[in-house]
Amino acid sequence: MTNTTTTTTSPRDLNTSRSSTSLSPQSTGRLPKHQSSRDRIEQILEGARERAESLDQTDPGSINPGLRPLLASSPSPHTALPPDLDDSHHGGGYASESIVTTQPTRQPSLNYLSTAQTAPNSTRRRSIQPKKSFTTAGVERQDQAPSQPLVASGAAGCDSGDSQSMRGSTNTGQKEESRWKRTLRYFKSIELENKGSVARDHLALAEVQAEIEESSALVSLHSPSALQRAGVALTNLTILSQRTGLGGKTVLELGPDPAFTISTSELPEHAIRVGDIVLVSELHAQSGIKTTKRGKTKGLAGGDGGSGGGEKQTGVKGVVTKVGKGTVCVAVEEEDAERGEERIPEGRCWIVKVADDVTYRRMSQTMDKLAKMSEAEYTPFIRVLFGLSSPSPVPEDLSKDPEVGNIEWFDKTLNDSQKDAIRFALASKEIALIHGPPGTGKTHTLIELILQLLSRNLRILVCGPSNISVDNIVERLAPHQIPLIRLGHPARLLPSILPYSLDILTRTSDASAIVQDIRSEMDTLQSSIRKTRSGRERRAIYAQLKDLRKEYRERERRCVDELIKGSKVVLATLHGAGGFQLRQEQFDVVIIDEASQALEAQCWVALLAAKKAVCAGDHLQLPPTIKSLNSSKGASAKKGGPSLETTLFDRLLALHGSGIKRMLTTQYRMHEKIMRFPSDELYDGKLVAAPRVGDRLLKDLPYGVEETDETTEPLIFIDTQGGDFPEKNEDDSDQQDGSKKKLTKGMIYSESKSNEMEAALVRQHVRKLVEAGVKAEDIAVVTPYNAQLAILAPLKDEFPGIELGSVDGFQGREKEAVIVSLVRSNPDGEVGFLGEKRRLNVAMTRPKRSLTVIGDSETVKKGSKFLKNWMEFLEENADLRYPDLASLNK
Repeated sequence: MTNTTTTTTSPRDLNTSRSSTSLSPQSTGRLPKHQSSRDRIEQILEGARERAESLDQTDPGSINPGLRPLLASSPSPHTALPPDLDDSHHGGGYASESIVTTQPTRQPSLNYLSTAQTAPNSTRRRSIQPKKSFTTAGVERQDQAPSQPLVASGAAGCDSGDSQSMRGSTNTGQKEESRWKRTLRYFKSIELENKGSVARDHLALAEVQAEIEESSALVSLHSPSALQRAGVALTNLTILSQRTGLGGKTVLELGPDPAFTISTSELPEHAIRVGDIVLVSELHAQSGIKTTKRGKTKGLAGGDGGSGGGEKQTGVKGVVTKVGKGTVCVAVEEEDAERGEERIPEGRCWIVKVADDVTYRRMSQTMDKLAKMSEAEYTPFIRVLFGLSSPSPVPEDLSKDPEVGNIEWFDKTLNDSQKDAIRFALASKEIALIHGPPGTGKTHTLIELILQLLSRNLRILVCGPSNISVDNIVERLAPHQIPLIRLGHPARLLPSILPYSLDILTRTSDASAIVQDIRSEMDTLQSSIRKTRSGRERRAIYAQLKDLRKEYRERERRCVDELIKGSKVVLATLHGAGGFQLRQEQFDVVIIDEASQALEAQCWVALLAAKKAVCAGDHLQLPPTIKSLNSSKGASAKKGGPSLETTLFDRLLALHGSGIKRMLTTQYRMHEKIMRFPSDELYDGKLVAAPRVGDRLLKDLPYGVEETDETTEPLIFIDTQGGDFPEKNEDDSDQQDGSKKKLTKGMIYSESKSNEMEAALVRQHVRKLVEAGVKAEDIAVVTPYNAQLAILAPLKDEFPGIELGSVDGFQGREKEAVIVSLVRSNPDGEVGFLGEKRRLNVAMTRPKRSLTVIGDSETVKKGSKFLKNWMEFLEENADLRYPDLASLNK
């Protein structure tokens, strides 16, 4: 199988601030070959691709001649292949008698990504055979007896020689025709079932597995000092204190080791943030890696001497809970604490960012559970998600519906499209999609939906792919004073929602008294650990802590159960919904916000706990960031089949059509002129600017802004065509003396693009805005390239408060004024991933009052039809300007 490499979905030079704790997707392209890791990734991908691609590959020569006329017919409702038609056990045409399979040769595959409305009352039903059942992955369960073989008949392996038998009596002919149609329908039901279920979702798990392997490769193949220069590690640390934190977790406070810091006690510049997963390990002289008794070097994340040999990692893994100028606090993970806290370093140590494998483990467990379910166990909800049944029909006009037509709204400011979406979500029995283009108040709509569901006494699980997406909902729900709980590590939550955190509630609720006495005893032991010199004494203390922690968790679980069961709304990230706290919980509805940014396998973690789902998102903005090698095109996306980019939102929309979706159409962010192009090109011209935002400009800001050329125009295009603003590769930017620039995080991972002359234009435009009175905190500069961000970094010193970021990292954000630096300018018209219209959609829909685009129209026009249309739109509708080189040089 040919290997392919992700390009548009995982650009090598992309600033991956959307998942700041992750390492670069393409690090292996810049590192020595990490063969064992690559082999493990390939093993995962290979099996999944074979399962997925088998759905799209049909050898015409192997099709039974008797079936060929039927393969061209239109689809029929799906029914089961009865036992008397199963030829797989006697070699009757589709599979040899020695192979048991549920994927015999069948029709050419359907166009998976096309949108086709399923019949409102139809159901793709496969009867349950008494002696044989199939998992969702399409594999016969071996724990049951196979079906009885057929009695030989001419129709079993019908070919040209059987034509005479097919021209028998009328009754026989009708019987044979019905039989073959049932066979064809069975084959099609297999295709629909597998295309959206376990086979592809196991491929999705390779995305997270690849991130874990890439992280391991970076740690094992680079020295601690190199990783520190890249900003992903801190060396020469010592443990200053050790205490018991929330949830009974051991919290380590680390700071610079006085023996190795001469002039300052502050930490060097780094990119470690609160919420990051880090590994705390002992740091030995010179090498920074630990030597085993057998003389081998043991890398931090697996590998003998950095070779990736798979040695067990040393040290302890934890979550960063606090970052100060001179200290970092890390809460040790429960599993590491259970294996023995004696692994906590005693002397000089270091910390390094690593990938989080908890997400992978929880997705894997969910997919395994799903694969083991028989079809008899599928609820009507799951059947709809798999495409085995159509969603229950919902009337087009719900304003007069007896159940949802006359609703008393909690929020009186809702517009008609928001009300329609809420009515639709309430009326839907299995699934509802809420399509929220930029600025249309999607989260606002979800808050009203949650309140309406609560008024119907329903229990709700609210999830999102990121902590920030969930925290935003908690913040907006909090004023309504409803019983809610936010699951998740406190270090990763916004300070404003900590009072709703499960960890905090277990300390402050009435039920928390049962754990306080144990916590006090643990604190006493923790404080004594650093004072002991004897290893035997230290091990004895760790043993006591282990027993206390076990009792602590048993009592804490009782407290947690009481809190969870008393809450009508539980909020968590998608993988957080797979924690032990919700293992036995069931919900009436699961709401998934930003569903178009989540891997489908992540969504299933939450879906299995509910009877109905409401997915909100915008599939026309950026999908999940894909990191794994070969994953983007591995699942036959070239033929319209699924890929890792295909989210649950995409798949359900393609499977069941627009009948399961409602779109929000009034946007409250952008000036009408900024909104017009994305609306016409991507949203069928349906977006309408709310009256209060449609014509507002920078000069209308409430704090007083001068009327200038920059503040009276909502849309400005500075065209750099002509070749005077050439792009540059990061690897080309050597120092004047010929030496390479200081190693940075981006340089470990890949090369990037920059454009120094274009950056000068950005600086010039920012200065004009600030001089006119626009506050720096109301301005953002957005660009797809890390190298360009590095050149623009001094703007933060000149204008404190200004925000610089990548396109991907800015999704979901907004500013009064946004400057977009396109960077690309070359004679060949190469634009790279800039040609991805979903990425551009994010870039052009962030501003409220002013959008300034800086780029080379000659280069950009050649990238794609979408880019060509955008450049032509800007030339005709924007305030078109050409740079003054003299003013830039001055």
